[in-house]
Amino acid sequence: MDERSAPWFVEEDETIALAERPSWRYGLSLFLEMLVALAVLGGLAYAGLSSWQPGLAGYVAPLGLVLAAGAAILAWRRCVTSLYVVTDKRLYAKRGRMLLRLHVASHDRVSDVRYDRGVLDRALGVGNLTFATAGDNVSLPGVADAARIQREATRARDAFVEDLLERAGLDVRALEQAPAGTERLVSPEQPGAGAEPAEPSVRVDPERHGLAPYEGPGPDYVGSQETVRWLTKPTKLALVNNLGFVFVLLAFVTSAGIGNLVTRAQQLPIGPAAGAGTLLVLGVLAWQWLRLDNTELAATDERVYLRRGIVATNVNQITYDKITDIAFNEGIAGRVLGYATLEINTSGSASKPISVDGITEALAVKRSIEEASEA
Repeated sequence: MDERSAPWFVEEDETIALAERPSWRYGLSLFLEMLVALAVLGGLAYAGLSSWQPGLAGYVAPLGLVLAAGAAILAWRRCVTSLYVVTDKRLYAKRGRMLLRLHVASHDRVSDVRYDRGVLDRALGVGNLTFATAGDNVSLPGVADAARIQREATRARDAFVEDLLERAGLDVRALEQAPAGTERLVSPEQPGAGAEPAEPSVRVDPERHGLAPYEGPGPDYVGSQETVRWLTKPTKLALVNNLGFVFVLLAFVTSAGIGNLVTRAQQLPIGPAAGAGTLLVLGVLAWQWLRLDNTELAATDERVYLRRGIVATNVNQITYDKITDIAFNEGIAGRVLGYATLEINTSGSASKPISVDGITEALAVKRSIEEASEA
């Protein structure tokens, strides 16, 4: 893939080794699975309506055709909006366009690879390739040439790990030729063989990724020996995520009030029901506003902090070496309004995964955390 067609989520300093979409046979597999489900549901609906409402049974077949056409479109969209990319540093799995999910894992976090095929996938010659990490797995469904993808990912991983060892001052060739039990060797040409240690570099550089550097006193939940490099809060536009609940609540209150007026012979005031519903809606929105306003995601040179809480405060912190992979989710509202949800997965049971929605600079935040975790 040339530079002009490089995906937007790949950084400029990465070299793409492989980029491809799921096989069209994967779309056919999805369509056939949905078609079988529709056929079963349609048969049950026809049998039930034939004995209960025979006049409605004739609409089952046309409705089934419409749903089958929709299933075909969904299967086709799944193929054309998914993209799997292997670079010299990371593995990417992107799905969707309006409902976007981007899963990223550094090569050194991948522990093993698994390839699974069901009966239908085996007949069509496709399968699911899963890269296992200590946190969440990166899944590549619908690949036709799993061996080639696995081979490119393994080659990129080996080169990436070798580069990490060389940057750490280790002689990779000497390590490979040394017998078992031999201590790690340090190349005399590289730092670490009696040379003065270099000054530690800043691990998190917000300006490199377009983030505003943090200025001001450090938050009380950050250690006194740490320096906050950047800090971000969710946008209040993320309240849109709760509007579905609000609309359902308003519809319920309205229908309840109208039902009272219709079913009784006398006119009853709808004011109390509407007033109670309005207060409940405003209370929900106010609570969500305060929740977003009291959420902070901060990064130092040592770890990532997520602070939540209005009355009681919860602080979740993860050191960079525990981060295994990062997922980037963007729904329809987030794509229109410019925010997304970040999921930071970790290794070990002591550190809980971090998930925070409403981040307006989610891609820049993701890249900053990735760079720090790989340093």
